[in-house]
Amino acid sequence: MTVIQFPLHSAAHRWDRDEMNALLAACGESLEKGTVTGWEVGETENGDPQLYVIGPAPDYECILCISRLGRHYVVENGEGRILCEQDTFESLSDQIRHALRHKKAAIIARATMVW
Repeated sequence: MTVIQFPLHSAAHRWDRDEMNALLAACGESLEKGTVTGWEVGETENGDPQLYVIGPAPDYECILCISRLGRHYVVENGEGRILCEQDTFESLSDQIRHALRHKKAAIIARATMVW
């Protein structure tokens, strides 16, 4: 019998508590207003942590995907387009807030067009 050892995920491949709290705080205003209804945690093909920010019903679409690649943070919109890349967590929080405000404006514009 051949035994295959699967790679173990180190703590470096998970969000730590401070990172998660800061990411959720950056989404706080949108969570309160209902333009964000939840989040999911995942990982890249290489095991790097990702946070998926989920929009409102009925679609529950992915609004943002935030990834930590080593010591580098990447924010993508729901279509996979890179919105920003940051090396500092403080700048990342500001970019997340900005992206969520922009997404809210896009939702309102789309609703107005449908109406």
